[in-house]
Amino acid sequence: PDTTLFRSLEAMALRQSVLQIAPQPAGSTAFTITAGDGRVMIRGLTFDIGGINTLGMLIERDGTVIEDCTFTSGAGAGGCGGITINANNVVIRRCVFNGTLISGINVLGDTCVISDCRFDLSSVSYHVLNILGSGVLVTSSVVSCGAVAVGAVQDTIFDKNRMGSSTSLDRKSVV
Repeated sequence: PDTTLFRSLEAMALRQSVLQIAPQPAGSTAFTITAGDGRVMIRGLTFDIGGINTLGMLIERDGTVIEDCTFTSGAGAGGCGGITINANNVVIRRCVFNGTLISGINVLGDTCVISDCRFDLSSVSYHVLNILGSGVLVTSSVVSCGAVAVGAVQDTIFDKNRMGSSTSLDRKSVV
């Protein structure tokens, strides 16, 4: 088979880059992975999210993998969120969520894995994890500051995580 197209796409792949997202219109999503066929993998990007009520990434494709990325928001940005997962079998691995984000990861899909991530949001009242899907595994992650919300789901597993003294687990209300 002809591999020219594959080599061209591989050569264009972004690695260790900063994706500075200019202030977006209120309520918008800066980066969306839409539903479809084929696997999507994103590695090593920094998402510097700006704007009011802006979501950094919306994942709608099953099997998406996000690795070694940083999601951050600085002063002046208000109500920015990291990732919302609206798909199944998504893997978020070795990512960092920090700054003035009001949420780290919102999980609406099933059988997702969050592994080796670090959550250090600027306020203890913000939800670093908001889990509504079933069969979600959160493992080997560190939550320094923020709340973890788990809705009425089945088989959510927290394993080998470290929660700081400024972390709370909320099993009743989900934002």
